[in-house]
Amino acid sequence: MISNVVNLSMDTPVISESIASLHSADTITNFFSMLFTMMIFDDVSKLVWLRSMMNWIMQWLMNL
Repeated sequence: MISNVVNLSMDTPVISESIASLHSADTITNFFSMLFTMMIFDDVSKLVWLRSMMNWIMQWLMNL
């Protein structure tokens, strides 16, 4: 399930960078990426929101 969503996400340049950086991160983060990816595809402003959320989550994980 998660891998299917990630593969779909790779077609969207705005978030492919964030998704790619998740491959080395937590399963929890992958779950978040799946959740967020399902919420965005119809709306560009949500893509921007997703990118900022991904950046925030990555920073949060680095600080753990």
